[in-house]
Amino acid sequence: MFAGSFGLSLAAIVVVASTRPVGGLRAWLSRCLQWRIGWGWWAFALLVPLAVMLLAAGLHIALGGGIATAPAAGHLVMTVVNLPLVLLLGGPLGEEFGWRG
Repeated sequence: MFAGSFGLSLAAIVVVASTRPVGGLRAWLSRCLQWRIGWGWWAFALLVPLAVMLLAAGLHIALGGGIATAPAAGHLVMTVVNLPLVLLLGGPLGEEFGWRG
């Protein structure tokens, strides 16, 4: 799974390095790290999913359902350490650089 999630980014690095050996990777990486959207879109992307999840949980409780205790409850340090690992290694970051630039 790990190799597959980073395969697209690794392929992009190989292609850029082989087609533009002098300064190609630096130029490609600088294009990949340009953010072309405003803060309003960032807020929208972060807050709308949170609002939808809260609305769904509220509706579930209103209709008589219950919310189970999270497995990480009481393990704040574990959660803080695992979240970046999951986002960096298990999330879309592995393929993102293959699509950008």
